[in-house]
Amino acid sequence: MTALYMDSFDHYGIKVPSLDANANSPALNNMSSAGWSFFTPNNAVFALDTPAWGPARTGQLAFLRGVATTGVFTHTVTRSFPTPLTNFFLSIAVAVDSMPTGTATILYFRNNIGTDLYRLSVLPNGSLQMYNSTTSTVIATTSGSVMVPQTWYFFEMQVNTAGNWVLRVNDATGTDTPILQGALGGGTVAIVGLGGTTTGTSTNMWFDDFFLRDTN
Repeated sequence: MTALYMDSFDHYGIKVPSLDANANSPALNNMSSAGWSFFTPNNAVFALDTPAWGPARTGQLAFLRGVATTGVFTHTVTRSFPTPLTNFFLSIAVAVDSMPTGTATILYFRNNIGTDLYRLSVLPNGSLQMYNSTTSTVIATTSGSVMVPQTWYFFEMQVNTAGNWVLRVNDATGTDTPILQGALGGGTVAIVGLGGTTTGTSTNMWFDDFFLRDTN
């Protein structure tokens, strides 16, 4: 596999807690200059910080996608792939401050014109769900809880749009049985989003150690 993009979020600047993304934040400006794009309705909060309940997963800082202070919770940060892909590996560390009261998007994948293709979400009971946005159908849901609040999880996944989406958690060697997998329905992925729409009350989400690879 060839590494296409890596980001630990440690190198953008000093700790910048609880800033609205529209505020003057050198660290967040550095993220924008590096290719991250912020979608920030309803006074969305983004920050480079550490959770109150513990350290970043690695390094000094993690990326916070905080709750909106008003209105519907839809804000996110996105990253365009170096080249659009139909088969790739993505690893990322994820944590939540608390469980949402509805379905909360952790990751979503879009094509090059910004159309939603697939989403990975966490449910109120801590289970994970794969969703096909094109057909508005659930692909697969874990049989039980995977995540609990205030705990880091490392997701390792292969997304093959002509085959399966395979997800492992805390299994960097790829030897454990996948915790979740399901067949996808095509499309070319050009954009990944961290966080996204939530039905019900949402939660702060934390991200660290983003690692995108192709299948070479």
